[in-house]
Amino acid sequence: RAGRADSVGNVEGITDLTAADLTAVGDQVVVLDKAAPALRTTRGSAQLERAERVQVQQPGPAADAVAVALPDGYAFVPLAGGTFDTIPLGATAGTPAPPAVVAGCTYLAWGGSGVYVRDCEGDADDVRQEVDRIRSASALSFRVNRDVVVLNDMVNGTVFLVNDDMRAIDDWKPVDTQVTEQEDH
Repeated sequence: RAGRADSVGNVEGITDLTAADLTAVGDQVVVLDKAAPALRTTRGSAQLERAERVQVQQPGPAADAVAVALPDGYAFVPLAGGTFDTIPLGATAGTPAPPAVVAGCTYLAWGGSGVYVRDCEGDADDVRQEVDRIRSASALSFRVNRDVVVLNDMVNGTVFLVNDDMRAIDDWKPVDTQVTEQEDH
């Protein structure tokens, strides 16, 4: 129903919207309530530690859990609430980027530690690596266009092709030339 918003229920327990981050998992509203600290949905809530340093996933496809990045790991928190396990980084803590979920894979990265993770439904596609060039990044963000995912250092503009061995693009001239050549043909 284009142009029409349906009520999906109420998210209970939020006392300070200025301390909340919102996202969506399918049609499920998810609130990272940093004041509580808790992750809340219309179906339940889960307690978090250090919520002020947690990043909730970008809006993504329907699922039973929402991805959250912590300074020293990540987790898939059930939308129905309750307990969850944290997957540790095994590295120095860092500043997490909001995770992105695309085509069955969750993409995560941390500035400071330089860790990049792709956690997929099938373990064969999982990746965990340390990337020196994102170690010094203070503001990382995943950018998604259809099934293409890149990691952007928002301070210096460098873009990393996460599914192409973290190849960095910081000189757009060759890319512009390729686009022009493709348009000419």
